[in-house]
Amino acid sequence: MTNIKTELTAHFSPQKSFYRKAYTQQADDGAIMLYSYDTLVAIWKDGDINFITGNDWHLTRTTVKHLNEFVSQMLGYSRSLGVADYRKLQKLANDQKLSLNNL
Repeated sequence: MTNIKTELTAHFSPQKSFYRKAYTQQADDGAIMLYSYDTLVAIWKDGDINFITGNDWHLTRTTVKHLNEFVSQMLGYSRSLGVADYRKLQKLANDQKLSLNNL
């Protein structure tokens, strides 16, 4: 796995910075992983996203901001979901991939 971690920067969010609380890491197979507070929360690969948020306490408002920015960057346009939306997706996905285009 490529060990290069890149700080998640705000392109779609009105925030100026995520203050080094979120970063991405790219794997050799092209998968891009999102970490929020050093916890893996999502993996994007080939247009699909797998939310790795096994516990509800991972879905804080701040982590949801990180997820929204990550999803928006992967889609190429702004997409904003709330905590309740991600909880529903988490239950629906049950560790299965979801197409970003269905969000």
